[in-house]
Amino acid sequence: MHLNTLILLAIAAVWGANAQEVPAAACESSCGNVPITFPFGSREGCYYSSDFLVTCDRSSGEPVPFFGPNTSDVFISSMSTSKSEVEIMMFVAQDCYNTSGPADYTGTSLWMRDFRISTKNIYVGIGCDTLASFSRWEDESDGSGCISRCGRNSPVTNGSCSGVGCCQVAVPEGLQSVNMTLSSFNNHSKILDFNPCSYAFFVEQGKFNFSATNLLDFASVPRMPMLLDWAIGNLTCDKAKDMENFLCKGNSVCDQNYTGPGYRCRCLEGYEGNPYVAGNCTNINECERGNHDCKHDAHCVDTPGNYTCTCKKGYSGDGRKDGNGCSADQSLVIKIVVGITSCVIFLLIFVTCLYLILRKRKLVKLREKFFTQNGGIMLQRRISGNGSSQDQARVFTIEELKRATNNYDEMTIIGKKVLSSDRPEGETNLALHFLNHFSHERLLQVLDEDLQLNDVPSEIIQVSRLAERCLRIKGEERPTMKEVAIELQGISASKIPKHPWVQSRSNENEGEYVPQEQTNNRQCTHGGEVRSSSAFGSLSKDTMSSISSGRYLCDVLMCTAIFVVMFCVICMSALVITSAQEVPACETSCGDVPITFPFGSREGCYYSSDFLVTCDRSSGEPVPFFGRNTTDIEISNMSTSESEVEIMMFVGRDCYDASGPSGGNEPTLRLSDFRISSKNKYVAIGCDMSAYFSRREDESDGTGCITRCDRNSQFTNGSCSGVGCCEVAVPERLQSFNMTLSSFNNHTNITDFNPCSYAFFVEEGKFNFSTTNLLDFRSVNKMPMVLDWAIGNMTCDEAKSMDSFLCNGNSECDQDYGGPGYRCRCLEGYEGNPYVS
Repeated sequence: MHLNTLILLAIAAVWGANAQEVPAAACESSCGNVPITFPFGSREGCYYSSDFLVTCDRSSGEPVPFFGPNTSDVFISSMSTSKSEVEIMMFVAQDCYNTSGPADYTGTSLWMRDFRISTKNIYVGIGCDTLASFSRWEDESDGSGCISRCGRNSPVTNGSCSGVGCCQVAVPEGLQSVNMTLSSFNNHSKILDFNPCSYAFFVEQGKFNFSATNLLDFASVPRMPMLLDWAIGNLTCDKAKDMENFLCKGNSVCDQNYTGPGYRCRCLEGYEGNPYVAGNCTNINECERGNHDCKHDAHCVDTPGNYTCTCKKGYSGDGRKDGNGCSADQSLVIKIVVGITSCVIFLLIFVTCLYLILRKRKLVKLREKFFTQNGGIMLQRRISGNGSSQDQARVFTIEELKRATNNYDEMTIIGKKVLSSDRPEGETNLALHFLNHFSHERLLQVLDEDLQLNDVPSEIIQVSRLAERCLRIKGEERPTMKEVAIELQGISASKIPKHPWVQSRSNENEGEYVPQEQTNNRQCTHGGEVRSSSAFGSLSKDTMSSISSGRYLCDVLMCTAIFVVMFCVICMSALVITSAQEVPACETSCGDVPITFPFGSREGCYYSSDFLVTCDRSSGEPVPFFGRNTTDIEISNMSTSESEVEIMMFVGRDCYDASGPSGGNEPTLRLSDFRISSKNKYVAIGCDMSAYFSRREDESDGTGCITRCDRNSQFTNGSCSGVGCCEVAVPERLQSFNMTLSSFNNHTNITDFNPCSYAFFVEEGKFNFSTTNLLDFRSVNKMPMVLDWAIGNMTCDEAKSMDSFLCNGNSECDQDYGGPGYRCRCLEGYEGNPYVS
């Protein structure tokens, strides 16, 4: 058995002389890579007191700084006067076993005066059969610790110190002395091959990362980095400032935020250096370092302890990013506005002129295009013909048209004659009147009555078709003037008597005069009957028969398709109506708690019976519970986006009176598709307790913490760091637990202010310890706890091929979730319930 006892206490308080009285060259300024700055020193006259004595050991070659005169104690790895911290390499306690029982034990103790163990440290225990505790040197009944128990098949997780192979607890404030102890529940039996030893140590947060290999090989690590806080003496700022040896002088002030014991110095804002040496806090040049808040258009000017921002010439303001910046002076604004306005006006004139020129050029090209497209070249050829009266034509200029129409007088517009208010609504326009009668095969009503026709001639039908195409809305469907001229010429030519030689070839040339669009255009119309009209009597019977057959076939297909669609719609509607009649609607809420799939209040509404929610209305206000038993777990909230549900979990208690145990309860929980979230903490309240929880299927696999204190302990409201309250992390994938509460001394001598111990799981941030909890927490029966859940036991890749896979639509399977089961989440930029398609 070994005991590392580190006493950092001078036998007598030796006050160091002022650093200015000792030549700077006489005091060592560093030892190896570690600077030695006042109040630390390597000899008398260089340190503030013997508590700050640093011995530089050069015996091994590389200089190593140690606390105090003994170079076998704690060596220093770094120090900071600005933070009043020093980092030391602290011994690791260990407790080893073999097949015969205990094999080696090394405990560690530390006692200090002007130093305290920083709350930036944590106390860590490593092992699978380990109780790691620490207590104050002067009172072993005042301390804390943690429990770690596991087996060969336990889910040890690298990087996680949450009770499976590794546990940790916070460090209470003001801890100046400590004894570290280790003990075993079963002498590491059945685990010797992979974990023969337990280990315990204080370590700065972030400086230790647990690995499963530590269970076997951590014996090779003798020390771990630990932070110590320090201060000067035992007097507060207000009391120490009148003393001659008060150190906060010059650009240094006493830190009023530090609550002691002792006092600390810090440099004034905008200064840096050693605040414990007069005149050592020097100005920080923020401008040179670039850590100022001046805007880019302002100039940084360094001042003692601060800096100012100066705006450029012509601008005014504070020049700061978080202020009003720099704004242009009024005269400069006027100049800028006038200049910009002139430039804008010039630019507008230039752009306007350029636009007009380009527009004129575009119109010229457009006229040329229309002239060519609409038969202008043909017209020119006609004008330049042989001079016969039939071919002669005249082109009027715009000026001649103005004179002929009396400057476009409306009384001379022939088109006004085509408008009539006597026609039915929608036909006042001649074009609409024509289209309406044409579409209904009533051309006779459009033609002049003086024609006295019984049937519409085929030539008029052809012209009417051409006119109908010219009146189409879409320009690409209308023929060009050239096409119109060609078709009219064809119609006219058909009336010219043909030579007998060419009469037999009339059918071959018919396509030349009938527009191609009309000969190939067949439409499927509603109904199977094709009516012929005398208006289209010129069509042959064969042609009508062909068209009729095509129309009939199209109509049959169309009717069949419509029938099939309507049949499907009617059948689906009937199914929906029948389903709605046979299946009552699923409850969407119970009280203030929404009930969303995969949860449900009855069969057919939930994914599986594990997600069954029973809404209890017996007490008036509806309350949702898990399962069918309304005396079990109450649900307080649920989230499908986070795959979480918040429940109200029972609090475990263990009570005592003068006669001994007086009652208590130890809650248990077993889940299937749910796990206790690592967002929870396992909390214990009391001054004489050990709070432990294990997996329900294996009581040797679990964790917990201990808390021991008395009436004079330093309780801190809001701090669950071992004095009246302790907490440990929750391991991942915990699906069941048994709580176990026990006492070391049956709460002897503390029943008047702490008759009971309590333990519970609680969502992190939902509990804030108060010293009154030691006496009155008995009235609290439940605490909010978060459960994680997933669907089934298959991974994303395994489940996506199943018909019951739920991540559909704008939902995807969460590949980041490590299982068991799978989770859905909405795609980026989407929100809602990812489990409902």
